[in-house]
Amino acid sequence: MSTLEDAKALNDAHLSRSEDYWQWFTEDIVRRIPGKTIACSEELVGLEACQRQGQEFLDALTAPNRLELRSLAVDEENGVSFVEYYHEFEHQQWGRFRQVQVHVQRWRDGKVFEEDIYCGQQAKKP
Repeated sequence: MSTLEDAKALNDAHLSRSEDYWQWFTEDIVRRIPGKTIACSEELVGLEACQRQGQEFLDALTAPNRLELRSLAVDEENGVSFVEYYHEFEHQQWGRFRQVQVHVQRWRDGKVFEEDIYCGQQAKKP
């Protein structure tokens, strides 16, 4: 499959909250959320660390989590996808949040091996 087809399949799994979501990441995935964010301020290395952080976030939600895909772009030559989401949630510790997230994903052999997530806090609802 192409990077575009892989990125579409990953995003379908993400938006549908499918258990297949994590199959799209390598065991040695490196995930960063640059800057001072409430969700994660450190580099996560390895699939288990990313899964654990993701589950801790979901476990702390106090209301349904809303995630919408806004846009998807792919650089096939370099194996990079760029995904923009609108994300709305209520969290036990942080309260109600609305934000735009941009995920920059680098692909190898049909899986993401590196991901940077940029968050814009308190975004306007689309």
